Amino acid sequence: MNNRRYVLITPCRNEGAYLGATIRTVAAQTVLPMRWVIVDDGSTDNSLSILQDAANTYDFMDVIQRSDRGSRRVGAGVIDAFNDGLNAIRLEDYDYLCKLDADLELPRQYFELLMDKMDRDPRLGDSSPTNERRASVAPSRSRHCRRSPAGPEAPARAARPPG
Repeated sequence: MNNRRYVLITPCRNEGAYLGATIRTVAAQTVLPMRWVIVDDGSTDNSLSILQDAANTYDFMDVIQRSDRGSRRVGAGVIDAFNDGLNAIRLEDYDYLCKLDADLELPRQYFELLMDKMDRDPRLGDSSPTNERRASVAPSRSRHCRRSPAGPEAPARAARPPG
């Protein structure tokens, strides 16, 4: 099904070693995102350059650059970067919202299978692909979908790793 409207928001800081794999696997999805907003949170490595090159290649990708705070802020910093990405979209334009880490390599049907799972059970508010092949760049991280309201007709569903 290619009419699924989903947006990815990816906070990113100094993920240059992993970004190439993440970008390749998102671009190879069986259902591509309508939009992918990656928020560079003041990277001091080559992350921004990788992101800008990818944004020139993929029409669905946008990069937001935040200034360098001088250090990584786990938790609050990630939330701030995510919120900048969220503020750059109109949530009602999408059926699914995904918070995606920048250091993951995803199976080709990752988002398709998550959306299928949520569509099969409209009461499902939080989901993770349990029987599907797991992501491989950062295998210790789990990913899941969370449903949240986003418009009069269709709820948004957010896929995000815990914490």
